[in-house]
Amino acid sequence: MKRHILVEQALAAGQAAEHNLILIAREPDRMIKPQKLIDGIKYLNTMINFAHTEEQRYSGMEGAM
Repeated sequence: MKRHILVEQALAAGQAAEHNLILIAREPDRMIKPQKLIDGIKYLNTMINFAHTEEQRYSGMEGAM
């Protein structure tokens, strides 16, 4: 799979994660157990950070090509 496609998918996952994080913040009771809430927030933040990292890496690669 081409790098730019992977980056696009990472960005889409990051946007979805940001949206889901907002939903969890609005309605934390939807997460059944407190540990699930914590785990979900950690996971979503990881996805957001990954998307930002990939976006920066790819934009740096474009200039080198």
